[in-house]
Amino acid sequence: MAALITLAEMRKHVETDLEDTAMQRLIDDADATIVKQFGEHTSQVDDGLTGERRLFPSRPIDADLIVTETIIDGSGFEQDTVLSATDYKILNGGRVLKRQIEGDNPRQFWGQRVKLSYTPESDIVRRARVTVDLVKLAVANSGTRREEVGDFETWSLDYEKERTSILSRLHTSAGAGGLMA
Repeated sequence: MAALITLAEMRKHVETDLEDTAMQRLIDDADATIVKQFGEHTSQVDDGLTGERRLFPSRPIDADLIVTETIIDGSGFEQDTVLSATDYKILNGGRVLKRQIEGDNPRQFWGQRVKLSYTPESDIVRRARVTVDLVKLAVANSGTRREEVGDFETWSLDYEKERTSILSRLHTSAGAGGLMA
């Protein structure tokens, strides 16, 4: 998947003497970090264990929800069922799924394992802004915390701390941890 920000767009935000290939590596790294920590830009799969009535997706659900529930019997046999929309209710703006006692596949609690595949609420603009800020930070990073030349002394930001702070803007109110009981 292509990065959210092209090299040409990034150059409008960041002034640097870096060559195109070096700048593209920074863009790709920022984009890959976002995807690794927060999921694909336009699709999401949450896979986890549960046994409770409510699930908390890692991102708010917008559309195209497919719920696959796995029931494991006493002998260890696993039965996967793709649930219908009557088997659960989406609450709180897509942030919570509640198992329904009635429906095509009624159960009081979720099965031992549930997998959600869906289109999340769009956060593309926020992700693009985070990408720009991560690249700006990387360009400004000299690799040292303190530099001294003659009487002149400079201090740099703590790169990892700043990077973590920038990435934290992508956490949703449900968290980025996936399914929870």
